[in-house]
Amino acid sequence: MLLRYLFSIALAAVSIAAPTPAPAGFDARVSVDLTVVRTQLDTIFNGLGSAYHNWLSNKSDFGHQQALCSITTRLNSQQTATLQKLNVKLDRQCRQIVLRSRLNDFSPGFGDAWWKWYYNRSNAGYAQQLCDLATQLSLRQRNSLLNLGVDVDMLGCRR
Repeated sequence: MLLRYLFSIALAAVSIAAPTPAPAGFDARVSVDLTVVRTQLDTIFNGLGSAYHNWLSNKSDFGHQQALCSITTRLNSQQTATLQKLNVKLDRQCRQIVLRSRLNDFSPGFGDAWWKWYYNRSNAGYAQQLCDLATQLSLRQRNSLLNLGVDVDMLGCRR
């Protein structure tokens, strides 16, 4: 009996000393199997897992942010609740990201210039770049921007 007990202790020590290698897709830094998370997210909404994975790989890439936001802003309350239960942190500002994309549709670069100015209003160069683009907008475009909550007249741009 004592021999069996000592053998079980030795066996436990060996299994602790020699851990098995982590499976593919496992990120030891966050102790999460990203493959499992990706699959779980795809069950919430098709493509969400891929969008999340791409966003994690490069959070500053606007395209990845936009893809993730285009999905998460379409989730219903049940899907959002399921996402929250998974405790997945989506550190992004979808309203501004979607708005930036829409503003770029008005004039190439307008959304990007607005984004820079919005987050650094004291930079005169950003304000001037935005003004240069804003003065090229038609009255119809300016009115459409107002519907999105963007008033280019408040910039004080001269036409």
